[in-house]
Amino acid sequence: MAPLTALRAGLLLSAACGAVALHGASVAESGEREYAVKAAFTLNFARYVEWPASAFASASAPIVVGVVGRDPYGQVLDRVLAGKTAGGRGFVTRRLRWDQDLSACHILLVPDSERSKHGQLQAALKGAPVLTIGETPGFAQRYGIVNFVIEGSQVRFEINVEAARRARLTLSSKLLSLARIVQDAR
Repeated sequence: MAPLTALRAGLLLSAACGAVALHGASVAESGEREYAVKAAFTLNFARYVEWPASAFASASAPIVVGVVGRDPYGQVLDRVLAGKTAGGRGFVTRRLRWDQDLSACHILLVPDSERSKHGQLQAALKGAPVLTIGETPGFAQRYGIVNFVIEGSQVRFEINVEAARRARLTLSSKLLSLARIVQDAR
């Protein structure tokens, strides 16, 4: 399958799951399904982002996906990433506190429950090549790179290209073609 077709298939599958997740399910079921969709998007993002070689300790080092603060993903993130690869690298998931080294991740998921601490991200990451992914209105414009948004019954995403550039990440044009591009509001 061609990369664009694979990306679209993965993201369309995630979006379809999102439609199911938010339609006709109990609150607990819809929450778990929503985070399964977000985990699937995260996997696909990793496949269409390039980190500088210096971001990894070795050519075979895994992609570290961290969740900071209260973790709404639970075990669904671990299940989605288990046995998967991106760019020949496996995945490792970590649950982090704000006082830990957030720059030790390649992807950092920042739940909405942590909104009061979003302002700490810039200082905590200090320009490190970390793909920050939030789920709070305005996250990509003010604090991070990617933000999940719920539109109707589907999970969508927006990307701040300038923030990705500052983090020294290269985003595939194929990924960008599926995103809503947002600008800095800092």
